[in-house]
Amino acid sequence: MKYSISILITLLLLGSKIDTFSFANSECNDYSVFSNFPKQESKFELSRFPLPIPYRKGQLWGFCISRTTFITPIIYDSLRYFRDYLAAVKLEGKWGIIDTTGKYIIPPNYPHISDAINGIFLSTNSNYSIIFNYKGDSLSCLKGKYDYIAMEYLYKNILPVKKDNKWGFINIKTGHFKFPISYKVYAFFQNVVTIKGTKFGAFDFVKGDTVIPLIYDKPISFRYGLGIVSKNGKTGFVNKFGKIIIPIIYTENTQDDEDGTNGTTHFNDGFARVELNNKYGYINKLGINLTEIKYDYAEEFCHGFGCVTMDHFYSAVDTNGTVLFDFVTFD
Repeated sequence: MKYSISILITLLLLGSKIDTFSFANSECNDYSVFSNFPKQESKFELSRFPLPIPYRKGQLWGFCISRTTFITPIIYDSLRYFRDYLAAVKLEGKWGIIDTTGKYIIPPNYPHISDAINGIFLSTNSNYSIIFNYKGDSLSCLKGKYDYIAMEYLYKNILPVKKDNKWGFINIKTGHFKFPISYKVYAFFQNVVTIKGTKFGAFDFVKGDTVIPLIYDKPISFRYGLGIVSKNGKTGFVNKFGKIIIPIIYTENTQDDEDGTNGTTHFNDGFARVELNNKYGYINKLGINLTEIKYDYAEEFCHGFGCVTMDHFYSAVDTNGTVLFDFVTFD
């Protein structure tokens, strides 16, 4: 019921602001990947596309920038969209990387290759993994096989890797472990990971310091630079150095299978929903109340407003804490 009410309020507030979007049909003729979109429904021309787009003829692929202009021949078994101005292509069963002119940055010599993440590529096989930079230079060779190599969390040349549900951290310049595979990790934030011993805390995998002591009851997750922590049924917020920014006084978050979540939630749109003494309200990242904590229920902030309930009537508040319209009922 709570979710359906918030949807109704969202629709009331958005009203005519809801835009209709449609994709364009490219000009790369009927073999283009966009050929399923009728030309008469085109909203913009190919020149609006910032990067070359895939083109298929028969079972083979290439990239084009117009109906008659190709940056690659149509020779590839498979390919992936450009990301950071580079794209993966597969030729005769091997993968490589090209730039927007069709030039090989990494020749197609590898059984697998990732898209660019944090400016690096990863090629893996059963015995080792090779890390390349965006110029195609080999940065490191990681010996062994891992369940997951978290390139998205690379930080100052330290790369998290996972095996058998535990994590370690490798220096990609040396290819050696800085910290061995021994950590139970629950969340990442920059150079900080949530770990578990007897309880939960956080570890700096660049410096090797325990930055948040292992004293909390639930895994710590970060948004907007703050981590939500729980202790003895109460919730507050800390920074990544473990300093308590917002006191641990609010009711912790719990899941209600029928009505969604209760209690205090993480920051969204710059505000956190909090529960105190069975009443709800919102606070900012400094812990200052956006609203009084007086509502029977409140949804998380989304699209610049939060839906609130009082005595079975409903309204919404904006980022100034202003009630946007008189409380109404949907009965």
